[in-house]
Amino acid sequence: MNRVFVMGDTHGSYAPDNLKFNKTNWPTQDKLTKDDVLVQLGDFGYLWNNKQTAEEYAELKHLADKNYTLAFVDGNHENFNRLDNLPTEEKWGNEVGVIKVGKWGNIYHLKRGNIYTINDKTFLVIGGARSTDKLQRTAGISWWAREELSYNEQQHTLTSLKKVDHKVDFVLTHTMPSQIVQAYAHRETNLWIKNSILYEKEKCPVAEFLQHVADITEFKEWFSGHLHTDMTIEDGAGRAYNIMYNEAPLEVT
Repeated sequence: MNRVFVMGDTHGSYAPDNLKFNKTNWPTQDKLTKDDVLVQLGDFGYLWNNKQTAEEYAELKHLADKNYTLAFVDGNHENFNRLDNLPTEEKWGNEVGVIKVGKWGNIYHLKRGNIYTINDKTFLVIGGARSTDKLQRTAGISWWAREELSYNEQQHTLTSLKKVDHKVDFVLTHTMPSQIVQAYAHRETNLWIKNSILYEKEKCPVAEFLQHVADITEFKEWFSGHLHTDMTIEDGAGRAYNIMYNEAPLEVT
């Protein structure tokens, strides 16, 4: 049976996070094929500069040449000018953005509010988050207002859910619903991180919208990145919310 895996933030080639793709970190990849899919959960970061560099192309070629097929959710640290101008095609039952990497294959951007059927499992995808450090960033260079969900993207998400009677197998996002963000903050011992997370819980409209989605959706498990930790939190209904960062890709079953 073909498999689906998820992994946390990578932040492109400008951070050690890209080592997460290596075989030492994830030896399972040697046993996979292009029919197996790895979904990266936002802050992919490989399309970062406004124009493609030789370094970026080499990194993308390396990823496209893997045994498996790579897809990603957008985070808050992405160059949305480039993401929004990718060519599109239909894959896994819905529209995806396509990073074409010569003869080596494609990498796919999963778009906000879409539901995809990947290897017989249904996934609701909602990217984006508000950057808590945006005042230290430069618009159009290291920060883009498109990091937050638009009204149309929220409505598209709700329409997608209505079509499937508000039932999916899994939810893939970058940040978490606000109640889960708050629960994580209460467990965090680093005061700076705690205050930053609590600020995000109060101010992030994406997290607030995701809370609404969680309240109206039936799902098995929820997976996200963004919070730079590895933790599973259950809600009052016993549903698992998995925050991913350092751990190797996790198989979704």
